[in-house]
Amino acid sequence: MKASHKFKDVRDAAAESGLEDFYKTNFKSLSKFAHPTALSVMATPRDSGAQIMRNEFVKVGVAIAEEALAVLEGSLMKKRHDKYASTIKKINSRLPRDKQVH
Repeated sequence: MKASHKFKDVRDAAAESGLEDFYKTNFKSLSKFAHPTALSVMATPRDSGAQIMRNEFVKVGVAIAEEALAVLEGSLMKKRHDKYASTIKKINSRLPRDKQVH
């Protein structure tokens, strides 16, 4: 029987990877990417306000993803990333250009 995966708290992972300051500064707002319900209950902008808010979340998400990929390129995980690069390219080919991961 395969051992179950042990869950690691995000705070602990951030500390282990040297990102504790980033975590402290950004965790609350970034957690809304994974759990948007609280945000949608607390702030329900209408019309252009909703679109502006979504655009800003996407901008932040893309910036963080780009930084993560830059770090990945210089890390020991590059080999793993390269293993899945063809899958990423295949998915990107199905997405509109503005939604693709680079």
